[in-house]
Amino acid sequence: MAGDLTPHRGDLEPDEEYDGVRFDGASFEDAAAGSCHFLDCSFTGVCFDGGRLRKARFTGTALRDTRFVATDLAETGWLDTTLTGCALAGVQVFSAALRRVTFRDCKLDSVNFRGGALTDVTFENCLLRDADSDSVQLVTLAPLLARHLGITVTD
Repeated sequence: MAGDLTPHRGDLEPDEEYDGVRFDGASFEDAAAGSCHFLDCSFTGVCFDGGRLRKARFTGTALRDTRFVATDLAETGWLDTTLTGCALAGVQVFSAALRRVTFRDCKLDSVNFRGGALTDVTFENCLLRDADSDSVQLVTLAPLLARHLGITVTD
């Protein structure tokens, strides 16, 4: 997949459609890229330091060794997306919709999932610390995440 993707150059723009784009080793400081759509994209070794990606959508996207620090990801949509070896610290993901998303070998510290909807979300070998999960709608959630968030799931 990564070989078929178009390399990205430059900054991110708000309301932009990124289809089949490869982001390698980029650093986005205070990016203003709200309402973007990342479709079938790849992020490797990318750093988001601050910035606003509110209402962005990630569809069929792979993120590897990508860092989000104090980034606004509120009201984002995540579908069929995998995050591997990623770190999220002080990130706002409130009111986001995550469906068929896998977090693998990730570190999540002080991430605000408040008011989000998590459907078929899996956390494999992840470290979750101080996650805010008030009012999270859990449709299908890996038991490991529920335990880390202090949530009891009953049938």
